[in-house]
Amino acid sequence: MKLLFLLFLLTVSNILFAQKSIATDCNTIFICVDSSSYEKIFKNSFIKDTLFVCRENTSATNQETYTGKYAIGQSATLEFFKPTNSPNIGDQLGDWGIEFKTRKLGKLTQLQSIINKNKVKVDTATTTITEDSVAIAWYKSIGIKEDRHQLSIIEYQKEYLKLLGFSEEEIAQPMTYEQFNAKLSNGRSYPRQFKKIKSISVVIDKKQFKTLQDFCTLNRLSHRNHTFSNAEFSINYEIVRVPSKFPLKKIEIALLNKQKSRSIKLSEALVLEVNADTASLIFNQ
Repeated sequence: MKLLFLLFLLTVSNILFAQKSIATDCNTIFICVDSSSYEKIFKNSFIKDTLFVCRENTSATNQETYTGKYAIGQSATLEFFKPTNSPNIGDQLGDWGIEFKTRKLGKLTQLQSIINKNKVKVDTATTTITEDSVAIAWYKSIGIKEDRHQLSIIEYQKEYLKLLGFSEEEIAQPMTYEQFNAKLSNGRSYPRQFKKIKSISVVIDKKQFKTLQDFCTLNRLSHRNHTFSNAEFSINYEIVRVPSKFPLKKIEIALLNKQKSRSIKLSEALVLEVNADTASLIFNQ
């Protein structure tokens, strides 16, 4: 047993050492909420006029077609879906996911080689969209799936970035999601308050904990007192014996400026609480 534990520590150390040049950022959190919460969330004036740039879009890729509501921030996005008859992750009540993004093209390939060397089990995929009847690589991803949640690291592809107007020189440079959004807005100031995702809180069982631990190791998040974190983002977890039907309990976001404290009941299952420069979406499922 001691030898197996030592081998595990050596494997984790090798992964972390090799990843020092691979920076990833928490880019997106998605959650499948009840239909009432989905319909009401963007109708609230404080949410749509102060907190978020709000969009409802339908996306068609080589893997699926889906419709969601998107709360777009300066350097992150929250995605909300409502339950459907589809078996895909994200389509059943309580499904959730975390998406990190690399900062530079080619880093995902580098990370994949580290994963292969250390025999970490992940899924890989290339997601494409169609533009003028031509399939274009949107992003590549590596992910870990567990029951009804998905943990992914993505990397936008050159064809997609060029389609959006990025030059060869810009594509070759490291790029945060904030810089990506600034380019798309032609340098205009972000017009709302959602700066970034600060943390999420989830309820998981022991099997799901192992999945989360593997993912956080890949993204270089440290582990202490039921929290995986780096300087920008934290995942708080509680381990339970029986998996919860709605594991995601809270999403905490950072705001650009301090706001008046308030508590807004968006639906029977969703409350927004604001305190100074932090806002929290609290799920009561």
